[in-house]
Amino acid sequence: MVETQAQTAAVVTGGAGGIGSALSRRLAQEGFYVYVCCNGNRDAGAAVVSQIRSQGGDAEVLTFDVKDAAASEKALAAVADGSRQISAIVHAAGVVKRALFAQTSSANWESVVAANLNGFFHSVRPLLRRMILARAGSVVAISSVVADRGLEGQGAYAASKAGLIGAVRSLAREVGP
Repeated sequence: MVETQAQTAAVVTGGAGGIGSALSRRLAQEGFYVYVCCNGNRDAGAAVVSQIRSQGGDAEVLTFDVKDAAASEKALAAVADGSRQISAIVHAAGVVKRALFAQTSSANWESVVAANLNGFFHSVRPLLRRMILARAGSVVAISSVVADRGLEGQGAYAASKAGLIGAVRSLAREVGP
């Protein structure tokens, strides 16, 4: 464990998924205490935490739906008010629902945008004030080349990831160095 990260924490949404779990494990290897955030599949989150602990790191599972503003706020309030400084937020939570544009239902469109774009806002905003006050921290959002290029059957995904890029760029101008 890296000494300089011992009292700092990282929050990883989608922390039980493929990219999120790899990032959670890597952040733990770098010495961060990791909040592995997952939606509903607590067992998968617990497995990531177990892997982290078996490698000498420390972590815990937070279960909430990033699409739900109130649930996100509630789950992250304890993290924001905790003793560890939040030094990193990684938004790796994401949803893909493939369908041609003309065949995409409003419900599927809204679900993808809610997870990929709104979920970023719901996950970052509750923790941002503490990071601003500390004048430290990083926010990372996992996007996709599909945001720039588009792809058949992925209109909602492409739109949500392009929106995510815009949100991150705006946030960087507001609070970045």
